[in-house]
Amino acid sequence: MPSSCAVGLGSNLGHRLDHLSSAIKKLSAFLTNIKWSTVYETDALLPKGAPDSWDMPYLNMVVIGESSLEPLELLGQLKCIEKEMGRVQSSPRWSPRVIDCDLLYCDDHIIESKHLTLPHPGLLDRFFTAVPAASLTPNWQHPQTKQRLVEIAQTFKPYSSYFKRSMALHPKLMGIVNITPDSFSDGGQFFEPDLAIEQAEKLYQEGAYVIDFGAQSMNPKSKPLSWQEEWKRLAPVLSGFTSKSRDVKVSIDTINFEVAKRAIEQYPIDWINLVYFDAAFFELVQDHKVVLTAATQNDVYSIIPWAEKQINTCLKAGLKKSQLILDPGIGFSKSPIETFQILNKLDELQALGVEILVGHSRKPFWRHCLAEATENTDFSSCIIASHLTDVDYLRVHAVEKHQKALVLSQMMIGK
Repeated sequence: MPSSCAVGLGSNLGHRLDHLSSAIKKLSAFLTNIKWSTVYETDALLPKGAPDSWDMPYLNMVVIGESSLEPLELLGQLKCIEKEMGRVQSSPRWSPRVIDCDLLYCDDHIIESKHLTLPHPGLLDRFFTAVPAASLTPNWQHPQTKQRLVEIAQTFKPYSSYFKRSMALHPKLMGIVNITPDSFSDGGQFFEPDLAIEQAEKLYQEGAYVIDFGAQSMNPKSKPLSWQEEWKRLAPVLSGFTSKSRDVKVSIDTINFEVAKRAIEQYPIDWINLVYFDAAFFELVQDHKVVLTAATQNDVYSIIPWAEKQINTCLKAGLKKSQLILDPGIGFSKSPIETFQILNKLDELQALGVEILVGHSRKPFWRHCLAEATENTDFSSCIIASHLTDVDYLRVHAVEKHQKALVLSQMMIGK
């Protein structure tokens, strides 16, 4: 009979959101019916006299699931995950780490041994384990104190005094940085390299999983740039940003092969975001994520055959499905009604077996049903995002606002 288990995850080194996401994938090898909590950023717990270099905030969360493993076997699997992800087991106890995996409880097991204590003592005195766990299984009862988790969580009120910020792990957010003078919503704001770099760092700190840099505006009124002009805008930003933030995933939004080639050859690029896909990119992007944007397809019935053709072409060229991301192209060649039709049928696109990215941010398609001023676009975008929690990625301008919307949505639907 499988046991109901809870695992606490924490990370304060490198790309913390990516580490948490990777750990959950590994947990799925021996946990079923997985659900996870909101992610909370908290100060590091440090012993007296700890080096200043250890004082780096953690991202913490709780994952629940069912396992047929005995508690000690389950603990062994968690230690294997830590080792696989690069945690040095011999490092000092309170030092920073890529990932921390703690077994919090397994049903009502009580264990006190050299290697394992269940329930984990942190369930009683740590906000970042008690509150996330209570949000998932509020009525689980501590076998020793007889308190329910919801009662234990009450001891941490007001919650807001215990954490810096909260985030949703899914969907992952792609933060937009337009290095242009004429983009639709923020043209000119980040045209100077220093401003673009500052904005990218801000979006990453707010919870962006990947930063998407674009130096060519897709505004129909904009004059197309030569690859030399686009590279002149993009290169100093990539140079400055990647030299400061080496752990961030970086995406290039371009239609120019030469721009993509130079970026990949000179900087640590992870994604290529292609509005118009060109077979010339195939060999270049062998080791990268590739976004296929259905810019010219105006309804879900035309997107599906288009996407099937593009996916098959990519697979024949040697790319893997895990590298491909489908963007239905919100805002391109689509009326408001067609846009909502696509958003309401994303499950048909997901059936194609590739990840889905939606770029709805600051696209004014909702104005046909809401009489709202232009400055309220982030508000409307966040509401729409709260209904898109099953997609893989959302491409957004205002990362912090969207994170708040997704956190509240997650709490409502009980992810």
